[in-house]
Amino acid sequence: MQTLRMRAIGALIVTALVGPLTIAPTLAQPAPATQMDEAHQLADQFLQKVGMDQLMGGVLQGSRQMLVMVLQRQGMTDAQSTEVTDKYLVPEFKARVPELLGRFRDVLAADFTTDELRAVMNNENNDARRNAAAKVPKMQADFQAAGQEWGRQVGVDAFVKNRAELEKLGVKGLD
Repeated sequence: MQTLRMRAIGALIVTALVGPLTIAPTLAQPAPATQMDEAHQLADQFLQKVGMDQLMGGVLQGSRQMLVMVLQRQGMTDAQSTEVTDKYLVPEFKARVPELLGRFRDVLAADFTTDELRAVMNNENNDARRNAAAKVPKMQADFQAAGQEWGRQVGVDAFVKNRAELEKLGVKGLD
């Protein structure tokens, strides 16, 4: 039951990412694994416990659908927008999921104390867990900002990387 609850919390966090790709403040890149402090290690364990890497599949599917619609609004046919999304955009997003997970780890490490992270991970009923619960709205906002900035940057990078091919397919607005 607890694992199911943790996965539900993870799913709630992930749903905060689905939304318009807007410009948000740039967040720090994750620290290399060899230099992680205790807070980052606990945050990483939390993300693993809630299955965040598996939950990202749903986020990517939602992002894929959004990208297809954006391209269709630019005048591309359904087939063209699907081809561009699946061939040029989705692979870039998939390849960079570890970067997003690193950003989430940084958010958790910044928003919660190590005692709070331990209390949540161990399902403890104490002040640290209650303090952590009170911080969830800030964490959700920070996750959303991190996800939106990541999505915007990955999208820009994918377009830049594949500019020539995308222009041939009629994708507009690459300037």
